[in-house]
Amino acid sequence: ETEVGMVFANQGEGEATIRRFLDQEDLPGADVWLDPSSSLLAEFTVPGLPATLFFDASGALHHIHMGEISRAALLSRMDEIRGPAPQARP
Repeated sequence: ETEVGMVFANQGEGEATIRRFLDQEDLPGADVWLDPSSSLLAEFTVPGLPATLFFDASGALHHIHMGEISRAALLSRMDEIRGPAPQARP
């Protein structure tokens, strides 16, 4: 199975606030990028937050999901980008 990476971008909050949240949610090792000026919104024409952006391995943007995202929707989009599983050879 192809590995998928996740990166969290926080827009506008300080590092201490982010750390408290990650610790509270048991995500202490999460990869979080700080975006204090919210430049990602403009860069990818995202109309609001929260938003989940899906990129492929080459960095191409495939989809933007606005609002909260369910686990099922997250996994489905990841599978779409990952593509079909390799077929086993007999």
